Amino acid sequence: MSLGAQDLIGRSVGPYTIDRLIGEGGFAWVFQAHRESDSTAVALKVLKFRYAGDAEFEARFRNEFTLFASWMWVTGINSPSLPCRSTRTRSRR
Repeated sequence: MSLGAQDLIGRSVGPYTIDRLIGEGGFAWVFQAHRESDSTAVALKVLKFRYAGDAEFEARFRNEFTLFASWMWVTGINSPSLPCRSTRTRSRR
């Protein structure tokens, strides 16, 4: 059985709990989530399961993250609701 985006709703990833799917691209989903410690809303991008472990897709995912993080720095965006770090953890219930 293949897991999909709906299977992640309600799960925790690092300090965040996934609330709902807000977007989907070719190799990742984007969820609305909240930080458990203070309920801050965040957007959380998660690589689709079928690409996990694929070095090429993981590299593309990391490159996109790095580009986004540098763009935020260049434009001066600094918001606690847009955390700029990569969290590489397994999801847990």
